[in-house]
Amino acid sequence: MNNWLDESKLYRLASKTSLLSAVLLALNIVGCHSANDVEPKQTGISVKRIEVPRDTLAALTNYSLLVDSISVVYPEIEMDTIPEFVLRFNETLKVSATIDISDQSVIYWSDFSVGLVSNRNVSIRVNTSYYTYKAANGNSFIKTYLLDLKDGRLLGWDDVFKSDTLSLNELKHRLEGGLVANCPVYFKNELASPEFRPSFFVRQDSIEFVFSEYEISPGVCGSFSVPLSTEELEDLLLSPRFGS
Repeated sequence: MNNWLDESKLYRLASKTSLLSAVLLALNIVGCHSANDVEPKQTGISVKRIEVPRDTLAALTNYSLLVDSISVVYPEIEMDTIPEFVLRFNETLKVSATIDISDQSVIYWSDFSVGLVSNRNVSIRVNTSYYTYKAANGNSFIKTYLLDLKDGRLLGWDDVFKSDTLSLNELKHRLEGGLVANCPVYFKNELASPEFRPSFFVRQDSIEFVFSEYEISPGVCGSFSVPLSTEELEDLLLSPRFGS
């Protein structure tokens, strides 16, 4: 255990980190949904909240006295009969939930949202904010997952959207209004790059295109998302049933 903190320093740091926690949470929650905001479930399929114990988190950082500023909740898919690939995916989510916490982590917050849950697909979005000791700024990022329960695999951009140049450029064009609303100074050249494809989070009647902090915008904008209805995207989707 690193004992670099005396009592007065600990008090000042705790006060600062309380404020920073609020800032990081604000960055990450804008445009996000809570883990309790769950789409209608199909019989036999659900997503359970697993909270990492405080003692486990305290052992991962030198700043265990500030463990209240470290909170990790991760998803676990439950089914009547769980196939092997879902078991492996659950284990991946469990391991990745704490893998980025270091002994220099002062603040680390991770939670998730559940989108589309059907007999064919499960969509999950993991939101994370963190601050490392002596870092100039905090950071946040978003990870998204779309499972194909029928074929037993994770779906990517080319499984969901038409990927020809015209379709890709048209989709990016439709995102521009939402991008400006969230971050007027986003990097247009980054968005326009032929290689760039945003992460996406599938909900019941819409798809949220998510942008992690610094991905195509300055840090002041944090992480954010731009939703478009599936009706708006109908001509750019390969199929209304993802993975079909």
